[in-house]
Amino acid sequence: MVTFNCSPYSDAFYGWDKEGTFLTTQIKPYLSILLEQSNKIEPNKYTPDELKNITFIEKTSYELIITNNIIFYLTKINNIWYITLIDKIETDCSK
Repeated sequence: MVTFNCSPYSDAFYGWDKEGTFLTTQIKPYLSILLEQSNKIEPNKYTPDELKNITFIEKTSYELIITNNIIFYLTKINNIWYITLIDKIETDCSK
């Protein structure tokens, strides 16, 4: 596992705790949470099928982390690999 650190106290602690390329199935459900929150603000913005597809992607994908701040989700659909998400949330320290 590799972790991205946000530090309000020192830039020395900002960034990844390791360098390299990492592959994991431990995907955080950022996108489904974001869409569900958006549906609370604007009901029916996303259909149940869209939410189901996002949940499928989060549960069946691999997260490929390249520590120069590129994160992809790779998903095999019908025996073909796709980049299904480019993650810019994990390294966003503005939250």
